[in-house]
Amino acid sequence: VLGIPLALATLLILCVLTSFNCWSVVRWKRRHAADRRDVTYADLGELAYGRRFRAFVMFCVCATQLCVCTVFFSFIGENVSAVLRAVAPGTVLDDNRVVISLVLPMAMLLSCAPNLRVLAPATALGMVLLFLGFGCIGGIIGRNWADRPDDLPTVDLARIPLAMC
Repeated sequence: VLGIPLALATLLILCVLTSFNCWSVVRWKRRHAADRRDVTYADLGELAYGRRFRAFVMFCVCATQLCVCTVFFSFIGENVSAVLRAVAPGTVLDDNRVVISLVLPMAMLLSCAPNLRVLAPATALGMVLLFLGFGCIGGIIGRNWADRPDDLPTVDLARIPLAMC
């Protein structure tokens, strides 16, 4: 809808505003709550503008986190479904909604951890699997290196979706 130049300009403006906001929050915390390490965005909102603003900040943080998690789950569902459609077509896991429904309980279980120390084994397993995946991709590239095309693919910039920007 916006086109690539306007989308990039909008992205740049959002980056500047977000960076300024983060810098302002850190500067305000250093001035007014330097003695406390456990200050949250909601605490800063309450210190700056009162109790009602604390509730507003908590709502905004929760809404932002929910939006990010929704996009992340959609990303997981679509990618895992695409792989399963290529590996085992015709199964129930071809549908990204089924994959998301199967991933959601595991993510909810991880979110119930009382502290980050409890997540250390899951994080270590995730890192091992990530590097194993990189190794598999590297091995596949190495095995197919001789069969690569000589010409670079052509790209029509007008057809690249804005999500790629």
